[in-house]
Amino acid sequence: MSEKVNILVVDDLPEKRLAFQAVLEDLEQNLVLVNSGTEALGELLRQEFAVIVLDVNMPEMDGIETAELIRGHGKTAHTPIIFVTAYADEMQTARGYQLGAVDYILTPVVPEILRSKVRVFVDLYRAQRRAAELARAEADRTAAEDGKRRSEFIALVSRELAATLDVEQTMRRFLDMLVPGLADHAVLWVDNGGDHIVLFRDHQTIRDGALDRLPRTVRRAIDEAAREGWPLRVRVRRESYDEWPPELGSAHVVPLKVAHRNVGVLVLAVSAPALNPPEDGTLNEVVNRAAIAFDNAAL
Repeated sequence: MSEKVNILVVDDLPEKRLAFQAVLEDLEQNLVLVNSGTEALGELLRQEFAVIVLDVNMPEMDGIETAELIRGHGKTAHTPIIFVTAYADEMQTARGYQLGAVDYILTPVVPEILRSKVRVFVDLYRAQRRAAELARAEADRTAAEDGKRRSEFIALVSRELAATLDVEQTMRRFLDMLVPGLADHAVLWVDNGGDHIVLFRDHQTIRDGALDRLPRTVRRAIDEAAREGWPLRVRVRRESYDEWPPELGSAHVVPLKVAHRNVGVLVLAVSAPALNPPEDGTLNEVVNRAAIAFDNAAL
């Protein structure tokens, strides 16, 4: 059996609350009956409701004022309201719908009509809640799969980086895992005991390179990342003489640090105008392991 949902009934007259209870108890839901707008607002702060059956004509705070306060609270801004009134002039009706009323019911209430209208919103609330639960379950499943892929990728990086102590071979293995997995293009600069090694990686090949063959925007970002030790995101401006692919418009420039020393810089580039780099935790973990591997190889 489906879990019961809450229905809020607001009316200042005890005999009318009893009448509503008699009509709506056939729906077999949780009925909460209160005698004022103030009590209704208190209940709405405590729990969620599928629908509110609200008397318009009440002393002190009438139904219209109550609805205004309900709509002004983020938690209840979209809770359906069915107004109940002995009359409904045009101004009152327009104001009610303006406040998000889903319907008006005139008294004396026809039980079958009220019951059917409330049932619609009970069923809608249940459907929305099921959809939300399915969405949460799907998000949890996706997060678990992403976590598994992240762990497997980091484990693969660790194995590949530990496979050799040759700096250039380690660099090549590292770049093979980054392109096209994490980026369309990568540049890796490593300080090998004072000798600088630069490798370029695109979708097909790895080749030797030189920093002066990169766009000025990328060279300046590499210099800053190596000097200051912080990552940068840059929009790339190409020059006619550089080897930067024309479709690559942005780059993520990350220093490779061991303790407080920078042993190199990694540049990841994509074709989109605004770079969407890999998830920060994954990238940070990969870069940290690579930095240690390059430092060990250099030593």
